[in-house]
Amino acid sequence: MFEVAIGIIGGAIVAIVITVTVEMQRRPRLRMRIGDAATVTYGEGSPASMAKYLHVDLVNEELPWPFRWMCRNAALQCHGRITFHYFDDGAMCGAADMPIRFSRSPEAIPLQIRGSNFSGVLVDPDRLTPDSRIDLYPGECTPFDIAVRFDSDAECYGWSNLNYLCSPPWRHPDWKLEPGRYLVEATIKSSGAMCRMRFRLFNDGSTNSFRLEEALPADQIRFNQADLFGKRHSEVQVRSRSRFYRTLRDAWLPGVVCTLLGVGLGWWISFKDTQTQIRSLHETGQSLSNQNEMLRDQNTMLQGQTAMLHDQNGTLLSHSAALTRQADTLASILRTVAAARHDAKLALDRQGNITFEGKPILDSKGKLLTDDRGHAITTD
Repeated sequence: MFEVAIGIIGGAIVAIVITVTVEMQRRPRLRMRIGDAATVTYGEGSPASMAKYLHVDLVNEELPWPFRWMCRNAALQCHGRITFHYFDDGAMCGAADMPIRFSRSPEAIPLQIRGSNFSGVLVDPDRLTPDSRIDLYPGECTPFDIAVRFDSDAECYGWSNLNYLCSPPWRHPDWKLEPGRYLVEATIKSSGAMCRMRFRLFNDGSTNSFRLEEALPADQIRFNQADLFGKRHSEVQVRSRSRFYRTLRDAWLPGVVCTLLGVGLGWWISFKDTQTQIRSLHETGQSLSNQNEMLRDQNTMLQGQTAMLHDQNGTLLSHSAALTRQADTLASILRTVAAARHDAKLALDRQGNITFEGKPILDSKGKLLTDDRGHAITTD
């Protein structure tokens, strides 16, 4: 029984571990990598004639080859924030976090409508939103903008949908970065996944030297110092707690609940099986007890039959001894009669006595019969 219970519980735990492992593998896995910078030329009437954009590619990785028979889930509603920090002390620069803009999403500008006799704009709420959201399927990547530098300007600007709605256009004052080097942190969240990466932003030379590089371990320390002592200390704590509780809720809590359910189900099955076996053993013991009573009664009956057979055997032995004596006596009589005469007639009457010429001379027990004087009848 114990081995059965262990097998049930072990099987339930293995099934839960496999299920949790498969589901964890199928969750979206986001990764960032620095993309190629893009230089764009604009026509007349635009806020700038030339712009250089710095991009980062967001990738939803495919499953490892042992799990390719499954399909990884898509990262739905990807959105994120970008923060800019001073290179020297890691403190955040700018008024607030900047919402991420995915490069392939529609521009946040009204649609121009022109006819032969009229002109106007069409306001699309899906375009005029500060947040840019996309769905990213496994094996695909999409770029998002970090910063842009226009024409011959020395400063650069963080780039988001809000840059289309600011004044002056495209140059948002909250994310204006003077010439120098900066640290950038990009955080992207989706349904079931989160990705964070840090970069170096170089804006201390010509437009050709305007670029992104991956952050170094020392830069990470500056980020940590800013998180601990800067303006974002409370926000980082709240996000850390939120991430911890989310991980606890999404990953550990279902596994623990499923494990407890499996253990409880295994215990219940084992308990019911134990009760069934106990009832079966009780019924078997009762049946054996009844059979034992039957065998005891049969043994008593056989003992009585044995005693009766013993008595019958004694009786038969007694009869055999009597017949032996009768035969011996009869043989003696026959010898005597044969010596005296040759026409002797012997017979057996109904009482078992042997008669000689109609007279009983020998009883059924082999004893000679005598007359009133005590002489044997054969002597006459």
